Amino acid sequence: VSTQSTGKQWYQRRVRGDFDLSQDICQIAIRDVDGLEALVNLLDTTEIKCQIASLKILKDISQSKPISRSLTDLGAIQSLIRLLSSTVADLQCLAAETIANIAKLTRARRLVRKDGGISKFVSLLNIPANTNIEVLKEDTQAVELLRCAALGLCSLSKSKKRKKDDGESRTKRGM
Repeated sequence: VSTQSTGKQWYQRRVRGDFDLSQDICQIAIRDVDGLEALVNLLDTTEIKCQIASLKILKDISQSKPISRSLTDLGAIQSLIRLLSSTVADLQCLAAETIANIAKLTRARRLVRKDGGISKFVSLLNIPANTNIEVLKEDTQAVELLRCAALGLCSLSKSKKRKKDDGESRTKRGM
């Protein structure tokens, strides 16, 4: 059996949902066969379908801290931030959710801030002043993009220092 056919079979099973990517064993297997590097490299292609497929997998597996560390080490954050500027809403949304997962790590949050990710998240939240809110509510893709951008900003706003400051202020207020 060739490696190419094995990879194709794996991809077909993944597309059908045969693999539960939340399981550690699947995540370790992807990492051990250099699958993370391949998925990160796919983010830099010009093929939107490849980018979306890669992001769907990365979004699922990046909820694991070891995988998030590996993705940070591979330089995935820069590619993900670049995708926030895409004209394709699905790419923006998946990239934002993946960054939100990875940004649970302090080093990842620092890299996102350093590489201009916050301004790109804020630009995703910009809604023209003359936008009819009722029409916006029915545009599920726009609402989903807003949700993903807010999720990303929320993850970036978390820090141990802030938690410590919040605890001290609550103590001062008698909470």
